Amino acid sequence: MLRRTICAAVLVASATAAYADKKLQDLTPGLTKEAAACAVELRGLTKVLTGTTDLAATLTGADKEDIDKDLATLNGANTQVTGWCTELDGIVAFLTTNADAPYKSVSKELDERYRKVANFRKAAKKALTDIEPVTRKLIPRLKKTTTAAPDEKPTATVFPSKRAVVLPRLTGQWSVSGSTTSDTATYTDKTNTASATSRAFDTGSCEKERAALADKTDDAIADLEPPATAKNLGVSWSVRLTTRSPGGAPAHSLLVMCVGKKTGGVVVTGDILPATNKVLAAEITKLMVDMLAVQLAPKQ
Repeated sequence: MLRRTICAAVLVASATAAYADKKLQDLTPGLTKEAAACAVELRGLTKVLTGTTDLAATLTGADKEDIDKDLATLNGANTQVTGWCTELDGIVAFLTTNADAPYKSVSKELDERYRKVANFRKAAKKALTDIEPVTRKLIPRLKKTTTAAPDEKPTATVFPSKRAVVLPRLTGQWSVSGSTTSDTATYTDKTNTASATSRAFDTGSCEKERAALADKTDDAIADLEPPATAKNLGVSWSVRLTTRSPGGAPAHSLLVMCVGKKTGGVVVTGDILPATNKVLAAEITKLMVDMLAVQLAPKQ
């Protein structure tokens, strides 16, 4: 009798877990679709924001003041849409990781994550609606500007090492520093900071660099698919980690890539604050690849 009771309890528990698991799995497709839609919105907004930033750099007087107001509106919307996409990516990753977990064991964190998604969704959709008059005004002008712009070769910025790269065209200020073996480009504006640092090492390997990175942090390290340009340079690995600051300060997003050579190699690190700024992260990633390239280039 006792054996039958135990078996029945096991069967009930298994059925409950299976139902709970399915409940989690059923949430994933809709949120994944929403994340893809958010990414499309963010790409479109980024394109307008980048074009408007470039346009503002060519203007003066009242015209520039008007464009600067539009930029402020676009940047505000960008913050909300980036937050929406970031929270969606986070909850989809959470659901994927915990697909086989009992619903009760993850429900508290899931509810908190979904609350953040819902809040950002509401703010982002309102922001996208609010910027429609701005984008309708700007897009025709940006198209004309793009068509009429002459072919200008961007000016490269030279590091103390004499290596040079073209820095991203952003609204804030850039500064550079470094030594014979390392280069650092630092960016700041009213709400964001970022940096990219490349460092050559003569001994060791990329595997040891990754192990050293893991030893320095308790934060989770996630593997990233390197961009095609980085793969062409022979990147051994590409990772991201989000560092939590004490006292509730905004989190940093750290991006790290490494290229090995016959002896030693080059490691490059990007630091983005706040971690939710995907537009800035994309620009820093491109810069990181360019800084790797000049570090790996044969000495003249």
